[in-house]
Amino acid sequence: MWHDVVIVITERKRVKDELRLLSEITANAAEGITLFKASDGTIHYANKRFEMLFGYAPGELMGKPTYILNAPTDKSPQEASAEIMWFLEEQGVWSGDVCSQKKGGTAFWTHAIISSFRHSELGTLLICYQSDITERKNMMDSLNLSSLVQLNSSEGMLVTDENNLIIAINFAFTTITGTRLTM
Repeated sequence: MWHDVVIVITERKRVKDELRLLSEITANAAEGITLFKASDGTIHYANKRFEMLFGYAPGELMGKPTYILNAPTDKSPQEASAEIMWFLEEQGVWSGDVCSQKKGGTAFWTHAIISSFRHSELGTLLICYQSDITERKNMMDSLNLSSLVQLNSSEGMLVTDENNLIIAINFAFTTITGTRLTM
């Protein structure tokens, strides 16, 4: 009898420790993380990084629709959100760049990865990892015609972003180095 009680207490402690660890990982992740309901698109959870990324106070996003985070583009925020939701229903995973909007309405670019899973009580949930890519997007947009002319020169040229990821190369570079890079 006592042996069974010790096993139950030990198992409860292990589960509690594991839940605490998972909670700490989510709360301290470098990316913004949000969890929302597939049925109505309302936010169920957002970590600190996500709230800071979008300019909201702790807990302020709970129960709000996810489309408020999308900046208007050639599509309304609701249309952009519906398009992503349709893709998620079909594929289960979506990733891409999104023109997002902070609480005050300032637009900025994020890269989002969204996947779905089934929760026994809450139904189908979507988890989204988002990071700010505004600087990278602006740098890519700032590659003007003179940069493109240089990329077409006879000198080998390579352009990288702030993370040293290759964003452009010219034909001469591939010829000189003997590499075949596809962009």
